[in-house]
Amino acid sequence: MISRVAEGGYWLQRHMERAESMARILGVTSGGGLDGELPAQQRWTPLLVVAGEYPQFVERFGEQASTRQDDVLDYLTWDTQNPVSIYSCVKWARENARIIRETISRETWESINATWLWMDAPASRTAWRDDPAGFYRHMRDAGHQFRGAVVGTMPDTEPLWFMNLGMYMERANQTARILDVRHHALGPTRLDKLDNATDMVTWVQILLACGAYESFFKRNRGTVRGYRVARFLLLDHTLPRSVLYCLDKVDECLQLVQSLDPEPRALRSQAALGSVQNLLVDRSIEDIIESGMHEQLTRIIDGIIELGNSLYVDFFAPSYEPPLPSAPAELHSHS
Repeated sequence: MISRVAEGGYWLQRHMERAESMARILGVTSGGGLDGELPAQQRWTPLLVVAGEYPQFVERFGEQASTRQDDVLDYLTWDTQNPVSIYSCVKWARENARIIRETISRETWESINATWLWMDAPASRTAWRDDPAGFYRHMRDAGHQFRGAVVGTMPDTEPLWFMNLGMYMERANQTARILDVRHHALGPTRLDKLDNATDMVTWVQILLACGAYESFFKRNRGTVRGYRVARFLLLDHTLPRSVLYCLDKVDECLQLVQSLDPEPRALRSQAALGSVQNLLVDRSIEDIIESGMHEQLTRIIDGIIELGNSLYVDFFAPSYEPPLPSAPAELHSHS
């Protein structure tokens, strides 16, 4: 399998996962209800933080705009200069699908192509203005349908492994970022206090944004407590969007790819993955919180960035020189 195809599959699924995740968190927030009484800064600014776009947004539109619903939603949904807007993610997912069209199934292509044609049509902008929550729900469902087409029609071989690699990388990244939004909205998590109403609303929003609301309450039938939510989203071995679950799946994908190498080699990405896994394996949520939830999540996010850069050295562009660990942004390829 040539590196161009491997990279295309990786970014195809990663962009679609990012678009779906963004649609979910924007839909939860724009739907109102739970957080309707929260100050604007606690509702809208954290969305830019979790997307990693706060500095760029403020530079273009000013700090005050980060508290305005319309400005934030437009930027994270439609802005073509924003590489993580839903529009940009769907556009580049479709472009990567076009590049590797001969490798993916017909149903996979038709699913992403239909999503792009819907997203790019004027009617979708009208739908967004008239019913933002409905628009984001449609985008979330489109992500589910795309994933269903992938797993239902593609052989369990290298192209699917690289697509899964991109999906689980992005899920781990998004869950860590969404969980960290709690720190930016409300401050440090503590175990020695009861969550107040505002805290509980934020935790429920985080569960909804991660697609884990129902699963959490089936497992935890009591009152929402912050440490329980954090433990579920970070350390659960069965939740498909928990950080530890996703990192374990990344490990499986790397092992599958490496198993086909006639002369197995040490992978830089395996070492990078191990460093991130060590932040969570055999650790309790109490240890993580006492060490500083925000600091630990930052280390996880930085570790995933390093893992992504390592994949380029191992598989996509062996001559690529990764940035220093302190680099502010992850390498972002569209091809």
